[in-house]
Amino acid sequence: MDKLKLLEFSVGQELYGINIENIEEIIRVPDITPLPSSPAAVTGVFIHRDTLITAIDLHTAFGIRRSPDTEGLLIISNCEGEHFAFHVEAVYGIHELSPEQVDKRPTVTDENKRNIVAGVAHIDNKRLTILDSNEIVYGLFPHINRNH
Repeated sequence: MDKLKLLEFSVGQELYGINIENIEEIIRVPDITPLPSSPAAVTGVFIHRDTLITAIDLHTAFGIRRSPDTEGLLIISNCEGEHFAFHVEAVYGIHELSPEQVDKRPTVTDENKRNIVAGVAHIDNKRLTILDSNEIVYGLFPHINRNH
């Protein structure tokens, strides 16, 4: 079976992973133009390589306080042809996991994460919550068509 490749990152004190299939690149946080009347987790938009990208702050989306002295990074992802950047605290690397290493039915008690958690993996004594990056986007922008 194919290995699952996850990018490990942090939001607050929590460790997360997302499938690298949809990730385009990781960049420093540029100047972001706020969007009025957007969901609270949407910090705004910016242009990167001639592409308009919507920035999503995962701290706000998850109800986690951001450390004021941490600028963080943006993970640029593609969802149904649209570009989004997830604002995270730090990125640690990529893990290759076999399907047996992932619990695909974790108990999720946090209402902010219930629909976006795709599983949990334990790597090197760390608990990594695996997120579905597309579901994060669909939750904030229900008008985006799901082509899968």
